[in-house]
Amino acid sequence: MARLNQTSLGTTVRSVIVAATAAAVFGAPEWIRASTQPGEILAEFARSLLIAYVLAHLVVRARVRSWKGAFLLGALLCVFQAAVLLGSLLHENMPLSAYAVRGAYAAGSTLVAVALLGFCKVFAPGGRDKDAHELVPDPDPLGSARTRPGVNSKAVLLAAVAAMVVGSIWYSPLLFGGAWANLKSSASVGGAKIPPVEVLGELVRSGVMAYLLARLISIFRVAWKGSLLLGGALWLGFHATLLLFSVIHEHMPVPLFAIHAGHGLANDLVIAAIVGAWRAKVHAAASTNGASTSAAAAPRALEG
Repeated sequence: MARLNQTSLGTTVRSVIVAATAAAVFGAPEWIRASTQPGEILAEFARSLLIAYVLAHLVVRARVRSWKGAFLLGALLCVFQAAVLLGSLLHENMPLSAYAVRGAYAAGSTLVAVALLGFCKVFAPGGRDKDAHELVPDPDPLGSARTRPGVNSKAVLLAAVAAMVVGSIWYSPLLFGGAWANLKSSASVGGAKIPPVEVLGELVRSGVMAYLLARLISIFRVAWKGSLLLGGALWLGFHATLLLFSVIHEHMPVPLFAIHAGHGLANDLVIAAIVGAWRAKVHAAASTNGASTSAAAAPRALEG
């Protein structure tokens, strides 16, 4: 793992363990009320450990050095998790109250982990690292806001539509529709059939996830391959872990988890690939235009 402000590997590991413990303890009142078994609590700690590890890696990779930047990153990840959970609300008849509780727990445990990582100096408020920066979008490489490669609405819309296509194929009889129907009693025999209102909701959900990924790609200033790695990291830390919650506490069958988790990975990677490639294309075009402008200005400067 990369280091920030000379943070040692040992310190980072200890910080991850502390943050994971705090995130797991955040749900202690519910575990006590529900008389949760020790095995579930241990599994919940392992789940929180995975979340804290990915979160620490993202905080370090973003070179966050302030509480404001850290909590901004945490807030974006909370919205990402809320969008992931929205799939259960739309397609699996999750009660709105359950969605609110799950979303609040995911957001609370994420922000608690961010706070503990800060106290453990995984990011250093007021640090002296000259390479560290606030968590802000990629600065304009050409000094002009007009050419800044930010979040492109066309890329977000295209990624959202592509994600819906991936989902329709994933849960069709061509791939996992039959297995999904066998594991889910409420499913149709031919796979998932989504009513029009759910299609609209899914488009909105995919659009939110595409926007968040585009914003994070801009923040992390990664190339196309880096955007795929970022999409994979978000899936591992904040998508798959939400599904693991259902496996641990709601006894979701592991094969059903595998189907949903596989779809989530494909979804996140497709979105990351599209918005990352679009951003790289705009960035390259802006750089080329800037170089052409500089080259054209050179003769005039010599003549002057």
